[in-house]
This record gives sequence, structure tokens and C-alpha cells, in this order.
Amino acid sequence: MVSHSRPVQTVLQMQLVAVGIALAPITYLVVLVLLRVTGTLPATGFVQLPEATQTILKVALGAMALLTAIATLRIRKRLEAAFLAKANTIASRTRIVIITMAICDAAAVLGLVVGLLTGDLIIAAVVMAIAMSAAIFHFPTRAWIEQAEDLAAKQ
Repeated sequence: MVSHSRPVQTVLQMQLVAVGIALAPITYLVVLVLLRVTGTLPATGFVQLPEATQTILKVALGAMALLTAIATLRIRKRLEAAFLAKANTIASRTRIVIITMAICDAAAVLGLVVGLLTGDLIIAAVVMAIAMSAAIFHFPTRAWIEQAEDLAAKQ
């Protein structure tokens, strides 16, 4: 089978991948707003739950998203220790960025779930903003990427 994908080889390529992942929560929020504006998403969400259950759901999913975003700080340190000890390459650094930012995106998906289930776009937006903030924190800087030994050898 022929593979048509190429590995990331430059700073710009890695940063473009990171931008795509970091901006995903905006897409989720736009979808929620469009569903609300078109009347598809009821003010109480797609699932009719008692008020107390909705509150518990909002708090639980919001807390899970916040803890997930915070956990990425430790996860990134461990990934750096594991991957960069084996090979300090741009491929290893790309894996670290994609994994940590994908975990941040998982937190944003929890915001989408809150919005769909409860209809509360404010809580959903806050959860997505937290996830996006964590993703921006993990955005790869040029200096961090250029520490890759294979990239430094090419320059």
C-alpha cells in the first residue's frame, strides 16, 4: 500500500499542524452556535434532564476538562523525557506536540458534549477556552523545535 503522507520536516510544518489542532475548539463552538441559531439545539440540550442532573453534568464534565488540560503539563514532561531520551529528532518533537495537543482537544470535546447535552453554551465556551488555552501553552516555539538534532544538522 502506498503512503501519501510525509513526515513533518520543517518548523513551519509542525507549527501549522499545531495551529490546526489548537483551533479545533473554535470549530466546535461555531457548530454549537449554528445549531442554536437554527433552532436545532434546544435551550435545554438534546437530552431532557432534571435541573440537578444538568448541574452535576456541567460541573463533572467541566472539572474533567480542566483536570485534563492541567494534566497535559505533566504528560508533556514525561513524553519529553521518554521520546527525547531515545532520539532528539523533529519526529519525536512532532509526536510530543500532537499527543499533548490532542489531549487538550479531548478536553474541548468535553465542552462540546456539555453544550449538546445541556444546551449551556456559556459553560461549553468556557470549557473550550480552557482547552484552547492549554493547547496554546503547548504550541511549539521555533527555538524548541530547532533543538532537534536532525534539524540542527541540516542548517
